[in-house]
Amino acid sequence: MEGNWSVVSDWLYSHLSYQMFITPLRFRPPREFHQSMRLAQDWFYNHRNEALVRSNNHHHVLHYFRAPEPNGKKILITHGWMSCATWMSKTIQDCLVKGYDVYALDFPAHGESKGLQITWEDAVKVVRDIFNDFGQFEAARGHSFGGSMLINTINLNGQLEAFKLHHLPRRVVVLGSPTRMRTPMYRLAKRLQLSGKAYRALRDRIIQHAEIDPRRLRLKNLVAQDIPVEWLCVHGLDDGVIEPMEAELFCDLVPNSQLAIMPELNHVSLLSDPRVTEVIYDFLGHK
Repeated sequence: MEGNWSVVSDWLYSHLSYQMFITPLRFRPPREFHQSMRLAQDWFYNHRNEALVRSNNHHHVLHYFRAPEPNGKKILITHGWMSCATWMSKTIQDCLVKGYDVYALDFPAHGESKGLQITWEDAVKVVRDIFNDFGQFEAARGHSFGGSMLINTINLNGQLEAFKLHHLPRRVVVLGSPTRMRTPMYRLAKRLQLSGKAYRALRDRIIQHAEIDPRRLRLKNLVAQDIPVEWLCVHGLDDGVIEPMEAELFCDLVPNSQLAIMPELNHVSLLSDPRVTEVIYDFLGHK
C-alpha cells in the first residue's frame, strides 16, 4: 500500500511541478528595490513611444522607445521570469543614451501581455518572430530567463528550418541567465523537495509536452554551428538565484564569448549597477 502511494504522490508532485514550471507568478522584489522599481515604472510609461500588441504565437506586447539621437541601430531587451519589461528600465535608458532604438518585450503571461502560462517554446517563437519581423538588430540584451531564451532562439536557428532567423543580432548580452535547460528544472525540483522518481517524471513530462526535443538546446549544439555572434555573459558573484557557474560554463564552451563576474552584485542589483553598464558599453563598442 505504501509503495502504491509513493507512485501516486510522485506522479502528482511531478504534475504540479510542471504546472509551476510554466506558470510565471509575479515576483515581488526585495524591499530595498521597491522605490527604485516604482520610479522605473513611471519613467517607462512616460518615455515609451509605442506599445506594439501582437498575437502571433501567443499574445505579447513589444514596447518601442525611439532614441533622442538615433545611431541607426536597434536593440531587443528581454526580461526575466516572473518580471516584466518595466524592470528593464535602466537597461533601456542606457541603450537610448547610446542612440539605440529599443524594443523591450513583455513575454506572454508577463507584464501587459495576456495569458497565465508560457512554455520555453512559446518564448522562443516570440523572440524568433521579433527578429524576423523587425529587421536587423545590432544587439540583444536579456536578463535571467530572457537571456536564456535569446540563447535558445539562436541555437535553434541553425538546427530547424522553422526557427531560421533572417538576421542574427551581431552581439548578445545575457545577465544572470541560466545557460542550460536543466538548471531551472533542477532548481524547481530542489525547492519542492521532489524525490528522484518525481524529478525524472517532471523531466519526462517536459519532454512529452514539447514539440521540440529540449536536448536540442544543449550548448554543444550551439558550439557546433559556428554562429557569427559575439556574446557577453554578465553575472553577479552574489547571485543566489542562478549561480555564476552558468556564465562560466557558457564562456568556456562557446567561441566569441566574454565573461564578466561582478563582485557584490546579486540577481536583481545586476540590472541597475553602473559597473555593469560600463562593461556592456565596452562590449558594444561605446567607450
